[in-house]
Amino acid sequence: MTFLPDDYTVPSAANGYMKLKQGENKFRVLSSAILGVEFWTNDNKPVRFRQEEKCEMKPEYKNGPKHFWAFCVWNYQEEQVQVFEITQKTIMNIISGLARNAKWGSPFDYDLVINREGENLETVYTVTPDPKEKLDPEIQKQYDSMTINLEALYDGDDPFANVSEDKKELDDFLEDVSN
Repeated sequence: MTFLPDDYTVPSAANGYMKLKQGENKFRVLSSAILGVEFWTNDNKPVRFRQEEKCEMKPEYKNGPKHFWAFCVWNYQEEQVQVFEITQKTIMNIISGLARNAKWGSPFDYDLVINREGENLETVYTVTPDPKEKLDPEIQKQYDSMTINLEALYDGDDPFANVSEDKKELDDFLEDVSN
């Protein structure tokens, strides 16, 4: 008799954001990407701007700017829909190259595997596409049932928070009145 089964692992906490772990990270892209520039404050909070917005370094920013992509994915390791933000140019170049390649096309049609090796400045990423195959209908069903507002990232808000239509109308009204 043992305290825990031999093959037991502590489950990871559910998290709405995909983080690249050491080794293989397999996912399927579920949404179009939003693009922008981000800075990090001295309080470790991200400040994001749309790509077309004018932004500049401020004293409260400890680093930046970094170009970013953010999009929804199915994370196979976590078995959940998550938001994935990429700032690594090596990863961006490979994914954009695949998306523009006539034989691969949109990453909606195949899984991607990012292998992460090393730490800090010694980190190396490789990106490999899996052969094209249809997305599991249950994954699509789960994603379709969710409300994820990636644009909320630009305002420092939670993209998973459901904004009611009444609140949106009130915010729009207050903005019109203040202008």
